[in-house]
Amino acid sequence: MGKSPLINRHVEWSKLLTILVLIPYGAVTIMALFLSAALFRRGEAESCVSIMQALLTFVAAPLAVAYGFYFWKARAENLVKCAKALRQSGVADEVTQEIINKE
Repeated sequence: MGKSPLINRHVEWSKLLTILVLIPYGAVTIMALFLSAALFRRGEAESCVSIMQALLTFVAAPLAVAYGFYFWKARAENLVKCAKALRQSGVADEVTQEIINKE
């Protein structure tokens, strides 16, 4: 019997970090929506907006940092891959040679 590809699959740290930040963001968003609905029914609409802003800002800041890190890392990896592909095809110029040599 062959092994399942999902069991031995390697998860990158950047993807794991992004997922771990997204989970609390989703939970806080759901909690804020329920809390806002409860306060809105009681006639406290002003409290709904301020609570929602505070909760979502509290969780969105780390989310922005995690996304920034993930996209920066992916960009750097793609630059290296593209430089290698250009070198193999014989089209590499001085800039791609510098990127390749920095590895």
